[in-house]
Amino acid sequence: MPGEDVDEPAGLEDFVRWDAAGRGRPRRWVDQLDAHVVEQIMESQAPPSVIVRWLESLGYEDATVAKVKVLTSTRVRL
Repeated sequence: MPGEDVDEPAGLEDFVRWDAAGRGRPRRWVDQLDAHVVEQIMESQAPPSVIVRWLESLGYEDATVAKVKVLTSTRVRL
């Protein structure tokens, strides 16, 4: 990680800039989902366990309840 002084660790702000610049992939797993998939999840009241099974059927084999809860916890509850 680049820093001004090689012997001194980078500060948090330097690390944040370095980390953000070096990542080409989404930070959250749900950010890789297609927009129409996210839209369906957000419009649904299905529990996370059902959503995980649906995502697996779509080919998202690494879906988990914890990963899906990032979205389901922000849904508007009716």
